[in-house]
Amino acid sequence: ESVHTVATAGIPTLVMDSPALYAARLPNASYVTCDSNAIGEAGADLYLKQGFKHFAYVTDTNAWDWSIQRQHAFAGRLARAGFTCEVYGPRPSARGGNDWALDQKRLLKWLLSLPKPTALLAARDGRARQVLETCVLAGLNVPGDVAILGIDNEDILCENTAPTLSSIQPDFEAGGYQAAHILEQLMRGT
Repeated sequence: ESVHTVATAGIPTLVMDSPALYAARLPNASYVTCDSNAIGEAGADLYLKQGFKHFAYVTDTNAWDWSIQRQHAFAGRLARAGFTCEVYGPRPSARGGNDWALDQKRLLKWLLSLPKPTALLAARDGRARQVLETCVLAGLNVPGDVAILGIDNEDILCENTAPTLSSIQPDFEAGGYQAAHILEQLMRGT
């Protein structure tokens, strides 16, 4: 495993991902992460400016820390504005794992139960695409019944759907510069 190789090599290590995923295996690594709180709040602010009254959040299929942070920031910003947020999370039971067919059936029922129109933020663009496909399957109009906003602005996913997906663009370029700066400091021992 590459993480084990890096951990035992004794070299300066910088990870551009969640510390929760690697901290136990890379205890001496430094991390650069996206600001999940700012991302969640940006999604809420956009929808509030558009005048929506009903909101929902769809977590990633795994309960990654960044997905949950985005959820809390989104719901928290909405709560400060006087609104609630419905949340679709991972199944409470591990039975079936990440079986998309089972998850889609549950997601379909949940989407149909939401008040219309609902402004929905998905944890990432791939998850937003799954929501969009499920809305189409359920006969829900996007964006009329369910407005969907993804995160990461993955062009291939966002531009190749009908309708196209809107997405929040984290500042990956600034993250890259920050990572390079930190890695240089680590390599110099400063």
